[in-house]
Amino acid sequence: MMKIYQKIVELLEQGEVIALARITSQKGSAPRGSGAKMLVRQDGSIFGTIGGGPLEARVIQEAKESIAKRENKLLEYDLNKELSGGLNMQCGGQVQVSIEIIAPPPHLIIAGAGHIGQVLAQFAHALDWQVSVVDDREELLAPGKLPPGVCGVWGETYVEAIRKVKITHNAYIVIVTKDADAQVLEEVIHSPAAYIGMIGSQRKVALVKKNLEQKGVDPERLQAVHAPIGLDIKAETPAEIAVSILGEIIMVMRGGHDPRPMSVVSW
Repeated sequence: MMKIYQKIVELLEQGEVIALARITSQKGSAPRGSGAKMLVRQDGSIFGTIGGGPLEARVIQEAKESIAKRENKLLEYDLNKELSGGLNMQCGGQVQVSIEIIAPPPHLIIAGAGHIGQVLAQFAHALDWQVSVVDDREELLAPGKLPPGVCGVWGETYVEAIRKVKITHNAYIVIVTKDADAQVLEEVIHSPAAYIGMIGSQRKVALVKKNLEQKGVDPERLQAVHAPIGLDIKAETPAEIAVSILGEIIMVMRGGHDPRPMSVVSW
């Protein structure tokens, strides 16, 4: 049992979001009993087992969906191939399986310590996120410029600075530099980050993407970039733009894709 917890620590240190599947109750015959555990990663690979077969395959799929939506689940399965909706197993029993999402704090990487970057770092820090701000202007990263606990990373260039930051599956990258958005995007486009967003007009974004595509960047990767960045809330000030950016990141983090007012959402 200790090995599975050691694996959890290892994966969290790598910035991975994982799911812990656990058999919480069992009636009748089942491949494994209550307490059996299995870790599921974003790519569907596993550590441990809850018994294999159709049950495990179904739980792995449910766990992958839970990771994408960052939501826990409690599932019940009939292991009887004679029952409609059963899992076509010989066991004949019933099991209840919990899926618990385990995730490190989101790591927000902000390329650009200007007006938007500063307030974005402040807001994200208030959410208890891990925050790194990279810039080629050392004076903007000096003590007192960033909230306590926010990591300032300097480099001779933005690209040099962002290369000093570890980018994992739990990273959310915001590109708001003074003059190097295209270079930073090119640097991080093939990273495992969960989100990459870049500020700019529709015209600028189209030009940057076209140039990168001509350099051989996969169009599908470029299509996944959130640019222009943020939700359309008619934001104007740096603080308002930061709110729109965080709103989009949280939506992506929770598996959403269609922002709507709560007044029109069906519960």
